Amino acid sequence: MIGKADDLPRALPLIAPPSADELLSSWLTRIAQDYYIPSRGLLTHMGLSSPSVERLDLTLTFAQAIAISGFVRQPPNAIIGMTHAKLPIDCQSLVRVKYPQQSCRSCASQLKRDGATGAVLKSWMQGWRVTCRACSGAIADVWSDASRAKFTAFDQFEEEARAGEEIVESYAEKRRSFPVSPATMLRLLLLRRRPTPQEVREQPELPRRLIGTVIPDFDAIADDHGLNTAIGRSAVLPMIIRLRLLAGLAVVMKNPLEHLSLLRQSRAFGPQFDRVLAQDPTVTPNTLPQSHLT
Repeated sequence: MIGKADDLPRALPLIAPPSADELLSSWLTRIAQDYYIPSRGLLTHMGLSSPSVERLDLTLTFAQAIAISGFVRQPPNAIIGMTHAKLPIDCQSLVRVKYPQQSCRSCASQLKRDGATGAVLKSWMQGWRVTCRACSGAIADVWSDASRAKFTAFDQFEEEARAGEEIVESYAEKRRSFPVSPATMLRLLLLRRRPTPQEVREQPELPRRLIGTVIPDFDAIADDHGLNTAIGRSAVLPMIIRLRLLAGLAVVMKNPLEHLSLLRQSRAFGPQFDRVLAQDPTVTPNTLPQSHLT
């Protein structure tokens, strides 16, 4: 048993290999537990200055990866691949930093059998995933019914949600470019309308969010499950919302510029629509016709 970071040999002699798609913070935490030291103690031993192992998931540099590499006998690129650090900045805002809100029960059970209890996979922390990257099984909310082996009640959105997941994944991995970032479009779809008093009186059925223009039952589902607060608080949303959001994304990204124009015309959002669009890393003054920007 080793009780202090100073007691560790410089090169760690016994290291359990990382699991498929495991987060770096998860792996380093498991290594630290094997040596009976805090994860911060392991970082100190490796000469790394970071507030936490979780922060490395978003900010790991190549120099830090090289430093870790010497201790764990993994190439630097493989270590960087265990993080979210290479994601476009707008996709990083769709990542949960600590404590997974979703998980794949099949993989969690297998990890426990493999002696990796508590391991956290990258796809469990990414707010656009509805399937587990390691096994392609369905991801579920950690507090949801354990009998949910697939999308069950959400079958009507399964195909569209998977298509939306692939759109964000292909953008995040830089395999595909879009005139508007899918991450931006997700934020736009969740914007709340600011109806005029006349609209409230004459058209109370108008959707409260942009996504209601393509997924008509969205507001009702959010109300029924008490999720309106969750939608405003975090970009990593419960599955019942995420499935519909990704299904809506798959619809609008078939022709994003056309839908962008239609969505703007169908709302009363004040300046927030333009503020979100202005933060898009892919949009330039020449990307959209002037009519879309004014």
